[in-house]
Amino acid sequence: MCREYGCWRLLIIDKSGNPVGRIMGPRILRTKDDILKEIWERRISVLDPSDQAIWDRNMVDIFLEEGYSVRNKR
Repeated sequence: MCREYGCWRLLIIDKSGNPVGRIMGPRILRTKDDILKEIWERRISVLDPSDQAIWDRNMVDIFLEEGYSVRNKR
């Protein structure tokens, strides 16, 4: 179903308001944006995954620090 409808739990939006990535499942980044991929590798992939809620907060904080905004799926 997600293949057809593009399921995501967090949408990542650039400074221009364009969606540039999404988080799917617990920790899967889907993006074509090279800068976002680099941020993921350098800053987010190294986060401690033992507590999902803390990991999510840290991930969102990093995206905000890097100039992105995020939207949770509700």
